[in-house]
Amino acid sequence: MGASGLGALSGALFLAQRKSVIGLGKVIVFTMSLFGTALMAFSFSTILWLSLVLMLFTGFGMIVTMASCNTLLQTLVDDDKRGRVMSLYATAFMGMAPLGSMLAGAVAEQVGVAYTLLGCGLLCAVSVIPFAWNLKRLRLMVQPIYERLGIVPEIASGLRAASKLTAPPGKR
Repeated sequence: MGASGLGALSGALFLAQRKSVIGLGKVIVFTMSLFGTALMAFSFSTILWLSLVLMLFTGFGMIVTMASCNTLLQTLVDDDKRGRVMSLYATAFMGMAPLGSMLAGAVAEQVGVAYTLLGCGLLCAVSVIPFAWNLKRLRLMVQPIYERLGIVPEIASGLRAASKLTAPPGKR
């Protein structure tokens, strides 16, 4: 638990040093893949130090993925809809965890803990494939929102420069 917690803390610090939400899609693809792969490797690890390192990566991958998804949702959703969207996100995330845990427990009774963790890691790694496959199309969809919010650097600096003008550029 300590190794996973240290990985999660590292992930939180990694996200805290980021300056923008731009590029979080790629981060989600990488960290979800990292989480799934590390969980699969952990599933059959019998060496303590290796297990600790793998749990460090699972903690990092899990917290960065969750926090990045949360950040993107809150950034992209209009203010008047944010509460509703976040309640659905929390319900889906928190509400499904007990059901998934019960299912994983039932599967572990039948096939063992190692194979259950292997399957969970595989599902995590595979579940990010549709997101990664559609990432370019998703970027095109969020681009107008980023422009409206002034998140895109070129546009944000252009808006700042334009707001400092007292007369049209050619009339000085």
